[in-house]
Amino acid sequence: MTRFLPLTLAALVFALAAPADARRKSKVPDDGLPAPDAVAEQAGALYAELGGHANPLVRRVVYFGSLELGDDVQRAAITKGIEDADWTIKQHALIEALNRRDRKLKDVRKKADKALTGLLESADATDREQGYAILEATTKKSRDRLKAIERTARDGSPDARAEARKRLIEQGGKTAWKVIEKGLAQPAGDAEHTQAMAALETFRDPVAQKWALANLHDTGEAGRLARQYLVEVSGKRVDKKLNKDLAKRYEKAAGSFEDRLRLAYVRAHRGAADEVLKTLVAGLRYNQPWAKVMAWQGLQASRSHKALGALRDRMLLLLEPDQAQPAFMWLQIWAGKTGDPKVIEMLQEAARGDRPEPRMRAFEALTAIKHRDSIALFENGMNEGRTEIRLAAAKGIAAVARPGDEQRLAAFLRKEPTDEVKLALIEALANIGTAEIIDPLQFVITNRNLEIKKAAGAAIASTGSQKATMLLGLLKRDADLDIRFMAWMKLLELDPSGNEAAFKSTALRWLTPAQVEAMGEIDKISNDLLVHIALEGGDAHRVFALKALKNRGEKATVDLLTVYEKSAAADTSASALDALIERRGAESLPTYIKGLEAKQPEVRAVAIRGIGEHGLRRHLEMLMQAFADRDAMVRAEAARAAYRVSQRAE
Repeated sequence: MTRFLPLTLAALVFALAAPADARRKSKVPDDGLPAPDAVAEQAGALYAELGGHANPLVRRVVYFGSLELGDDVQRAAITKGIEDADWTIKQHALIEALNRRDRKLKDVRKKADKALTGLLESADATDREQGYAILEATTKKSRDRLKAIERTARDGSPDARAEARKRLIEQGGKTAWKVIEKGLAQPAGDAEHTQAMAALETFRDPVAQKWALANLHDTGEAGRLARQYLVEVSGKRVDKKLNKDLAKRYEKAAGSFEDRLRLAYVRAHRGAADEVLKTLVAGLRYNQPWAKVMAWQGLQASRSHKALGALRDRMLLLLEPDQAQPAFMWLQIWAGKTGDPKVIEMLQEAARGDRPEPRMRAFEALTAIKHRDSIALFENGMNEGRTEIRLAAAKGIAAVARPGDEQRLAAFLRKEPTDEVKLALIEALANIGTAEIIDPLQFVITNRNLEIKKAAGAAIASTGSQKATMLLGLLKRDADLDIRFMAWMKLLELDPSGNEAAFKSTALRWLTPAQVEAMGEIDKISNDLLVHIALEGGDAHRVFALKALKNRGEKATVDLLTVYEKSAAADTSASALDALIERRGAESLPTYIKGLEAKQPEVRAVAIRGIGEHGLRRHLEMLMQAFADRDAMVRAEAARAAYRVSQRAE
């Protein structure tokens, strides 16, 4: 546990810390009220009294209030703050200590720097997150920040080193490559090596080009990453030179077909598909399975009808999934980019065939390009006995469905035995979205499968029809709370006046806090309903209802005032007043002044904060009267507010 300064020492520090000449000099006003310096002395005395309070919220007010007083008081607050157990205080104090160029804080700055290093090098993820936030706030030069991260990558705990390396890799360029290259030199399985290999999945800076060329023919994971890098690396200074280098290597590799094939794959994707086409086609006849896969992958860059014609029969007879996937991806990419009728004809032929693997892949490709003219093929697939074919067909229908398809989809849905296929058909109906989808879906809205029930309910609700309201009513008391919530939210959107009263009477018995939070994000949910939850709900309900009202801006101001005035819960009333302060500012100053009369100390404290932010010198006396309040938070807020208003003009 972090130790605090003893209370007596803290009192001495605050009592002596702020001589008048260290604070901003103010002209003594001629209004009969205490001068700013006098208020500062009394505020400092109160801060000294409360500086060791057990409530961290009180200590926060003391800390931030102290920073508004003289230099010595500020130094004392920062010195104590870096040892505080409350992270809000500690973080701010560490940042202040590291950022201030104050010779009297030299020793404190050393402690802060040591604390920052400890956070960065910690095995605890939260510590590290906090450390990096401080590092970002206290280092203006990126060079200095990088040095700190590099030091952490060298000296930190294993987890800290891994995170530091990650952050260095995110910098890109030479900084990242230095880390990756070092990791690649470690044994396979080592944390650094694993991290470096993962980084190479996306690292495309030209600085790694030498490594990639050296590992181009590696048969393991390094080779795959090297080839993918060479396919994707680009730039004005890279393309011409690299393409020329790869072409030379390709010619020299004539004696080694495997090397030539790997180079052909890379060159094909770098714009030389026609030049290496023969090698890729030959790769499909090579006796190694990996070569066939790589050849199909290389062909994905080709748009040669001649090659397509020569490979037609081979593709229609493919049995191996690892080859069928890249082979039909070739056609999918081609058709998606150009809409080439010959390629689409090939896909449709495969979809009509009797070989399961090509057929499945053809369905997937036609679905991906949303080929409406293949709707008949998809519908034929729905009559298959094999579930995977029906699922692929249903997904195809969902991709291309439009008004007019409702009755045919209804027939498929009624006879479909498999839940996963049903979900795809429901998606197809939802994508159509007309009122005609309601009849097919009413038969599954009470299905035992929760996913089906939820999907059907959402699709029906989206039509906005009167019949949709009636059907959703069947789910208002569903045993599953997610289904019940979905039904009520749709009903409240479709017919708020007809459903709000019923929802209010039952909802708070089952609503979860997360559902209240979700309600706040639905524009059609009324403020009145959120006010009801804020006033009548449980602790967590009230928090999220208030948050939602606050996020609704000016149109919720009156509602926040209602919650403030009517809530029996002190924390809710205080939070509503706090939101009003942020929303209304000085316009609601009379409300904050009235809040001084509240019985709940939480409310009085917030009211005083509002006066401190927006009040004037004439409000000083009422604030200083609160110095004697029985509640510590009220006294702390009063001290800070009084010093603030003491410096303002009338």
